[in-house]
Amino acid sequence: MQVDQSQIVRIIADHGRKLERLETLPAGSGGAGGVHATIGYIFNKGSGVLSTDMVGEIRAFFTGTIIRWSVVASPSGGTVRFNIKRSTYAGYPTMADIDGTDPAQLVAAQKAESTALTGWSTGITLGDILRFEIDPAVAPLITTRAVVSLECTIP
Repeated sequence: MQVDQSQIVRIIADHGRKLERLETLPAGSGGAGGVHATIGYIFNKGSGVLSTDMVGEIRAFFTGTIIRWSVVASPSGGTVRFNIKRSTYAGYPTMADIDGTDPAQLVAAQKAESTALTGWSTGITLGDILRFEIDPAVAPLITTRAVVSLECTIP
């Protein structure tokens, strides 16, 4: 994919609660430059607290490497942890965990992110299906809405 580094290119798909974004980042813009993509899921319980039975899936439209996870949520002060799994299209519905010992989570906060990715399987291939689950081992507290996303680089 040839992309002019001076322009920002965005592809957004919002089908209810799914979120994908592709954009180029010029060198010096807080990233390493080049093409970055974000894939994630929006969990929204309205006025109720998120529950551990909430699951979302989305298909990747790119091949890349995960470099960061982030979570933003409301209201402030919430706690929620996510399990993130992946499957090939051919292997679906069988899923394998990709998050290691640094899971995407909020602990009494409104936002969090990490580039540590300790133990993560960071590769994503075009067509893979990602599943975002609220971790049943950590009961959500206060949080009624959360966006969990994975930032990736695209070769």
